[in-house]
Amino acid sequence: MALCEPVWTYALDHPHQSDVTEVFRLGAASAVRSGNAAWVVRMRCQLARPLWESERLDESGREIAGALAAVDLLGPSVRDRKLHASAIEFRGMLNSARGDWNAAIGDFARSRELHRMIPNPYGVLLQTYRMGQASAELGDLEEAERLLTEAHDAAVADHRERMTARTGFVLGGVLRRLGRTDEARRLYGEALARARERGSEFEQVRVLDAFAELTRDEGRDTEAEEHRAAADAIRNRNGLGRGEN
Repeated sequence: MALCEPVWTYALDHPHQSDVTEVFRLGAASAVRSGNAAWVVRMRCQLARPLWESERLDESGREIAGALAAVDLLGPSVRDRKLHASAIEFRGMLNSARGDWNAAIGDFARSRELHRMIPNPYGVLLQTYRMGQASAELGDLEEAERLLTEAHDAAVADHRERMTARTGFVLGGVLRRLGRTDEARRLYGEALARARERGSEFEQVRVLDAFAELTRDEGRDTEAEEHRAAADAIRNRNGLGRGEN
């Protein structure tokens, strides 16, 4: 189970790795055998993510259900209360993968409230970010901008590089949809620089694709093709087709 934590960090920057699923499956099985409720919650949530990323939604749902069942056995410690909030967040992420954004935003709001009660400022930041994503998917761009700006400002103030990049990228997409392309371009540029610093090719592809769309919309076709070619080069290097990132 100790191996799963560094693998989890790796998987965030390099999703869709088949070996990762098996590592987490072993971790979840070990946690169940141990009878430790906290380990069961954490390991089953970790396993759920690569399952939904590979569109095995029913399997992922069973892992989330098992994690939530174990939540009832947790104690009152700060660690256990964080795990409770995290399990609710994972249910929201699975609902996101299913396209049920209304259910997802409800889960993220509940998780944020649990984090506030601990209190756990980082948990509040993360759920605010997820609520902003869900609001954008639901077409409520003004609310998405408000939530994502709050999350991005908090990430910058707290010197959280990964979350600064993630919140900035999604906020950039909302600003682009609102027609504020100069602000979007700045945030995309910052997100791309941070992705390159971390060596996250998955994140680089996402940002390059977004840059291609932005510059295409502005009629800058040559620049758009350059961004698209850079993204495709990364896909080819990793054996991915377009749209599989």
